[in-house]
Amino acid sequence: MHADKSFDVPESSLKQGDTRESSPRRAVTTIMSFVVFVCVALLGVNVWLALQARDEAIRQATMADMNLTRAMAQQMNSLFSETARILDTVAFELGRLNEDFIAVQHMQPMLVNYAAATEQIYSLFVIDAQGHRIVSSKSTGNLPASDLLPDYFTYHRDSPNLARHLGKPYLSRVGNVWLIPVSRRLNDLK
Repeated sequence: MHADKSFDVPESSLKQGDTRESSPRRAVTTIMSFVVFVCVALLGVNVWLALQARDEAIRQATMADMNLTRAMAQQMNSLFSETARILDTVAFELGRLNEDFIAVQHMQPMLVNYAAATEQIYSLFVIDAQGHRIVSSKSTGNLPASDLLPDYFTYHRDSPNLARHLGKPYLSRVGNVWLIPVSRRLNDLK
């Protein structure tokens, strides 16, 4: 005895386009095609949205970088303008004192006030032609030129130009802070 339970469908009816078996297959194929289409469409939309979000994030980051750069440039411009004003004022006061060494020593409180009033200024000092500090906003005594930053001292010693000089940033040995020297030549100060 054979226990195979299959339905026998006459071959002639299948050949003639019996829809009993092809209709469910067609429906499954149609449904599967629709599901695949919807999945591909959802995947495409998600990829598009992710790319749009990425582009927007890049645009916002670029804008933030530009704003930060602009703000830093304005801050540095303001700082250097203020420093230039202070240097010009000190040069004017020194010129008024007619190079009197004792009178120049009395400028120390003014230098201290300028340095204290401007947070970004670490120190102010006047150096003579031999490289010694003759007045300073800090009490460091006379330092030879070799202990100072030779870049700006050498520049002003060798150039008669009275324009301000912006030196290379350096790490201070005393306060362990980064400094950018801004200097100006003064002629005939003894």
